[in-house]
Amino acid sequence: MSLEDKLRGHATEIADYDGAASAVAYGEVGREVAALAQGAAVFDLSRRRYLRAIGEERAAFLHGQLSNDIRGLGPGDGCASLLLTNQGRVLAILSVYNTGDGDDADGCDGALMLGTDAASLAATREGLARYLVADDCEFEDAACGVTLGLAGPRAIETLAGLVTDPDALRPGWSFVRTKLSSAAGDAAGTDVVILGRDDLRVPAFDLLVAANATATVAQGVAEVLWNALEAAGAVAVGTAALETLRVQSGTARYGTDVDEARIAIEARLEWAIHFNKGCYVGQEVVERAVSRGRLNRRLCLLALDGETAPGDMVAGGKIGETLTSVVAASSDGVGTALALGYVGIKHAAEGTQIAIATATGEVTARVLAWPRTEPAAGL
Repeated sequence: MSLEDKLRGHATEIADYDGAASAVAYGEVGREVAALAQGAAVFDLSRRRYLRAIGEERAAFLHGQLSNDIRGLGPGDGCASLLLTNQGRVLAILSVYNTGDGDDADGCDGALMLGTDAASLAATREGLARYLVADDCEFEDAACGVTLGLAGPRAIETLAGLVTDPDALRPGWSFVRTKLSSAAGDAAGTDVVILGRDDLRVPAFDLLVAANATATVAQGVAEVLWNALEAAGAVAVGTAALETLRVQSGTARYGTDVDEARIAIEARLEWAIHFNKGCYVGQEVVERAVSRGRLNRRLCLLALDGETAPGDMVAGGKIGETLTSVVAASSDGVGTALALGYVGIKHAAEGTQIAIATATGEVTARVLAWPRTEPAAGL
């Protein structure tokens, strides 16, 4: 039995998430949420996709296309970045890593790897190809084996005992290539790439296992690693718990909270933008939105006192003022549910009460403090 079959067999429900069939939960969602908030959690990331940028001008080309400082990435570094239209609207939210491989005359010492998801892969490829004319840059699918996720305050501690180079692990955007240690049992000695992320409020990692192995071997190694992580204290979690963590973190999900109809700043994506890097596609609109403050609405974190659903609108609001993500319970008892939603700029301040129009009546919502507090680069 493959790891995929095992996880499907233990899931309470399977549903599409970011373009791939994924487990919604493996048991009590509250327990899974608690593991993400207080301990360590392991999850299936087969929906993740990665592109490898090759060619001597890859760094220069991507630096001019994406919103973050790609040329400033040293070996082992990573960042979040946006692929935008000329109007500053969002085509993709990407993770970008300098793998440390090869030489690059354009300021990046290694190959570049871009992470996205199955649902966004085609649009990402198309968007990157828009201005690719004579540049020495190409994109190819990266061989990644099987991808697992690990997140939580104890994620590094849990993972450290299973790799041969634990001191290389660090929170935040990072790229580490190492091997599984003897503690991983039959998987010892297998290559694993660890991609650190900083888009949630707890440490999170993508684990790329047995990239150069056959699919059968990679599935076997991934199952051994999954079991070892659980033995080390990690709890298996599904997308329901991950959605709760994501909403609590104030992290917009592409295709749900933000898409090509939204500009980056109204979706509060400053954490994926470097404001002093120079020109890139969509920069002028982003700069105007920041410097002039001309926004009609902002993505807000809301506490709700009743049942709502994505698509419910702010009562009396304008088009576009709508809930985008709703999760079952808040983390601090301030409401029966939490949501991300776009609120008119006049009502987007912390503490403001608004009404949400639902199919059965109005529900009161209160704007909470925005959870992402890290300063945007260059602001």
